[in-house]
Amino acid sequence: MVTLSTEKEDWGFVCGQVSVLEGGLLPRDFFQSLAGVEKLDDLLHRLQDTPLRDFVTPGASWEEWNDIVDQHFRHEMLAVRANSPSDAVAGLFLLPGDYLNLKRALLRLGSYPFPANLFSEERLAAAAAGDVGGLPQDLRMTLARLGGSPSDDPAARASLDAALDGAYLRHMLDLAAGLDIPMITAYVDDLVLSRAVTMLWRAARSGQPLKALEDHVTPLGGHTHIIRGLLSAGDPRGWGAVVPGVVGDCLRQALESADEDPVQAFELHTSNALMNFAKGAKLQTMGPERVAGYFVGLKAQVFNLKLVISGRFNGIDPEMLRRRLRECYV
Repeated sequence: MVTLSTEKEDWGFVCGQVSVLEGGLLPRDFFQSLAGVEKLDDLLHRLQDTPLRDFVTPGASWEEWNDIVDQHFRHEMLAVRANSPSDAVAGLFLLPGDYLNLKRALLRLGSYPFPANLFSEERLAAAAAGDVGGLPQDLRMTLARLGGSPSDDPAARASLDAALDGAYLRHMLDLAAGLDIPMITAYVDDLVLSRAVTMLWRAARSGQPLKALEDHVTPLGGHTHIIRGLLSAGDPRGWGAVVPGVVGDCLRQALESADEDPVQAFELHTSNALMNFAKGAKLQTMGPERVAGYFVGLKAQVFNLKLVISGRFNGIDPEMLRRRLRECYV
């Protein structure tokens, strides 16, 4: 167990807020039961008995539930961030939306599905117009390596995806380093490594030459030598000998399993391992670990809700959904 921080009295109020909000997180049994509901009206009725009820409009259709889940997530995140001494903890969990907005700006798609957080609407508009001067230095250098605006060419789109993924992972490491909280640093280190492995694994499966991704993914802090080892190894079936620690354990477990999609199995294993680690934050009474742990639980809840809702409305077998459920914070 990583040592918890001490003398963080300024986090006391928000940790009290989080201790109350944790009571609204849904247990795994709820999702297992929800996955077996046969009548879709009954499924929606059960969801209206959860903390999501305040975001449901009368007569909401199932297609709207993804948005409802996202609205609840953002509301909880921002309510906690408002009382936090630092925005960096919430920033770690809002960062994916920031980078998806930026990708849409660079592709000139014209609309942004996530509320402006790290990148203001003005900055996104400037990026869409080709002015990236207002972006962080690492992002400017990343985009400069692409050598121009993305086009409709699939290879150029793939390069943009890889470049933004690499910048996003480095940004997470920087935010965690700025917080300088051992438990959060350890969590983010393993999360970043797992996502880098997933990114490269999916690229390998799609036939992309992995060596060409090195400039986009590296440097990646203390993981740089691991990433280079994966790129040199080539075949993902040999990666189990390259990746250390809990992420390596999850990778080997996925490679040895009979799962039809080992990448998906790897994501599930790493999510569960990281959740079990994050639960140690409940021991914190005054410190950013408690807030980060709650956010980990909230993100897992978002995943499970979307999995079950979309799965049941699309007729996916309940047992398959149950196997894909991620570990909960409660």
